[in-house]
Amino acid sequence: MTVTLFANLQDMLKSINSLDVYGYAKKAYPTKTDKDLNAMFDKTGKSRDMANQVLFKMVDQTKSDFDMKVGTIATLDIMKQLDDSYEKVESEIFKPWHQQMVDQGKKGNWGLLRAILPAGSEAYASHITFSMYKDEAQLAAFMEDSGGTMDLTTQLAVKEGLKTREDKEVKFARLIMTVK
Repeated sequence: MTVTLFANLQDMLKSINSLDVYGYAKKAYPTKTDKDLNAMFDKTGKSRDMANQVLFKMVDQTKSDFDMKVGTIATLDIMKQLDDSYEKVESEIFKPWHQQMVDQGKKGNWGLLRAILPAGSEAYASHITFSMYKDEAQLAAFMEDSGGTMDLTTQLAVKEGLKTREDKEVKFARLIMTVK
C-alpha cells in the first residue's frame, strides 16, 4: 500500500493528472542517475498491481503529537456507511474513546477517512478508520486489554452506533519507508 498525503483536495486531484513521478523520484533520490531511476521504476512496476486506487478525505482525528516513524503499525478498519448519522457517530461516540486511549498512551493516533472516489452504491467501502501504534508491543498491549473499559452509557451508545455501518474488513500495515 502506498499512501500519499496532500494539503487539500485540489492538490490531490492536480497530482493525479500530472503524475510527475519521475520528478518526485529525482527530488527523493538526487544522487541517482537517470539509468538508476529507470531501473527502479521498472522494478517497481513489476512488483505491484495498481488495479485499485482510492482517494480519501480526512473527516476527523484525535489530537496527539504522534510522530509516524519507520516501524509504525496501523490498523485500518474498512467500512461501508449504512446510515446518514455514521460520521456523527464516529466523531461523537467512538472518537472520545479513542482520544482516551491516545491520552493513556495505548495508541498513537486515530482518524476517520471518507472515500471520495470510487463512490456510489457499488463501491466496496465508504470509510476507513485508522489507528496508529508506535510498534508491535503497543498494538499487542492494546489488543490484549481490549482497549480498556467503557461505562454502561457508552457501551449502549456503541451498540447503537455499530448499526450505522457495515464492517467490511480490518487490514494491518507497517510503515517501511517515508519520502518527504
